[in-house]
Amino acid sequence: MRKFALGCLGYDPDRFGLMRIGDFLDALAGYNERENERIKTFAELLRVSTAILWNVQVSAKDKLKAKDLMPLPWDKKDLKPIMISDEEFARGQKLFEEILNRGDSNNKP
Repeated sequence: MRKFALGCLGYDPDRFGLMRIGDFLDALAGYNERENERIKTFAELLRVSTAILWNVQVSAKDKLKAKDLMPLPWDKKDLKPIMISDEEFARGQKLFEEILNRGDSNNKP
């Protein structure tokens, strides 16, 4: 966690040392969202560019839309949520609370 905070997030050691675990998890989630959007933007640019290059070289009947040429995971609209049992949810919630409580006692200034 420390390497990620100092290297990827650009935190200094003092800032990281005073962080609560929940704040770090929020920063981590924000970083992941930003990286996913960056990757999606690059992938879309690559896909559209490839489709343009493909379509200028083939006949009219062989032209393809970018999504048909290179499908990407986020193109799927009919994603179904993964269901977990109440027991699994309770076990995860308990583990999450243990981690947060452990983080609070270790990060008090």
